[in-house]
Amino acid sequence: MFKVFKSTIQKLFFKYFFATSLLTITALGLFSFTFYVRSFIRTERDHIVSTTNKAKYNIEFILSIVRNNSILLAANETITRNVTRQLMPGDPELIESQVLVDTMLRNSVSINEHLKGIYILGQNGRFFSSYWDVLQKINYAAG
Repeated sequence: MFKVFKSTIQKLFFKYFFATSLLTITALGLFSFTFYVRSFIRTERDHIVSTTNKAKYNIEFILSIVRNNSILLAANETITRNVTRQLMPGDPELIESQVLVDTMLRNSVSINEHLKGIYILGQNGRFFSSYWDVLQKINYAAG
């Protein structure tokens, strides 16, 4: 009977020890996971704010370049004079005017690496562009 009692005490001790160990490991794991999640969320939030601020700065920078370039082009007398001229199709000055403005736009784009192209809509559906593409050639030919 003493052996049975000793065996039962050992079993109970083992059960309590095992249960306490398991509970401690679970509590530490839960605490560590909670701490990690909070730290992760805080880090990700800071990263998102930083990335958003950088994107905002880059967009504002590019918009300021576009705005400044637009102001410079609008203040250019040669461009405004040629864009607002009322030239009839077949007028020899039409192609010359078109080439002059398009060249100035192309030069403006080549100076500023952040601009990919400039388009200006003129009188009577005329358009001016910094690109020398097929549509531009058709426009010159129709001139």
